[in-house]
Amino acid sequence: MMRFVWVMCLGCLLVPNAGFSAEREDEWLRTEDALQKAGEGTPIRPEQVGVNLGMSLAELASDRRLLDESLDQIADVGARWVRATLALDESLDSSKHRLDVTAVVDRFRDSGISILLALDAPDTRTRFVSTAVGLLKGRVTHYEILNDPASLDSPSPAYARFLLAASRAARSADSTCVLLAAPVDRVTAQDLKKFEAFLKELGKARPFDILALHVDRAATGPGDPNREGLTLAEEIDRVRTLLTRKGFSDVPIWLTRVGWPARAAEDSDTPAASTCSEEDQARFLTETFALPRTIPELQKVFWSDLRDPTPAGGVRSGYGLFTSAGLPRASYHACKKLTW
Repeated sequence: MMRFVWVMCLGCLLVPNAGFSAEREDEWLRTEDALQKAGEGTPIRPEQVGVNLGMSLAELASDRRLLDESLDQIADVGARWVRATLALDESLDSSKHRLDVTAVVDRFRDSGISILLALDAPDTRTRFVSTAVGLLKGRVTHYEILNDPASLDSPSPAYARFLLAASRAARSADSTCVLLAAPVDRVTAQDLKKFEAFLKELGKARPFDILALHVDRAATGPGDPNREGLTLAEEIDRVRTLLTRKGFSDVPIWLTRVGWPARAAEDSDTPAASTCSEEDQARFLTETFALPRTIPELQKVFWSDLRDPTPAGGVRSGYGLFTSAGLPRASYHACKKLTW
């Protein structure tokens, strides 16, 4: 029987980073050690740690050097899961493209890394879903329906209908797959009302096992109050409360995309007010990966991103554990300390 996962959006070259001094490293290490000692619950396990590649399988297939570097960086960080995308415009009708995609997936599997694959089908064509899931049956088990759910103005009735159709398409291709979907892209009081209406739109259908959240808190750290006065843990608790009230108390949660952009490249398109220092980025990472200790329902956290985009620049610059040149940031050291 196929399992379904919901997604709700909330918002290596091993060389020293020349911009990260020993004094700054000592500072975030002291912060991380304090968090480790203060943490409660079970220890962080490597299988709870994931990273977003920030790129598609097609990009990796076309650049073998980038694929090799990414695999080395993931292994060095100690993550056991990655999140990648496969877009509708990357046609799977081509036999060569199908071979390229499966070859990349096999490289990850051979390295002991599991893939959460986001299927980008913004025009709601479910044939792409069934084709992709069928192609990767036995290789990939977890899929996210739409990398950017806002493309369907979720949680609209159109998105609900697409989700139900996608579930049937995926089930016909692989009855054991686990699917992720995205009903809203913020956890505000208004968006929770939309999510509640979305659940009502689905009626008695329950096509999911896991609720996955995307986190976008700009420069506000996980332990700091957002505009509604909530920490990240309190946002998650608000979601859990709604799920319990609607009869989904047994549904676990994954954070599938969470990150804070460091003030890095001058060519970044991210507003300065939405960025943080490298030290804060490392601290935010540590605090976020510590959340499963005190939230039993939270099973996995995927940091966004593994590395900045190449070439440098754009709105994703500053998010990476590594710069576009492959230099490790403070967040890389923080993540590695948690997993090794």
